[in-house]
Amino acid sequence: MISIEMTKEEASYLYGVLKNKTVEAQAIERKNQELTGFFKENNKMNGNLCRKITKSLKKD
Repeated sequence: MISIEMTKEEASYLYGVLKNKTVEAQAIERKNQELTGFFKENNKMNGNLCRKITKSLKKD
């Protein structure tokens, strides 16, 4: 396991970036049915990272 230290501001920024990328990918998939599932792994990873960031921020 790797630990990364960051400020709350950095964590909040990263959380926002990941959420925006996921929303963008979902919008692309909705508009272009041929790409359905193309971003699945990225969206899953973004979700996992967002949950970990949320958990860490709640601990403080």
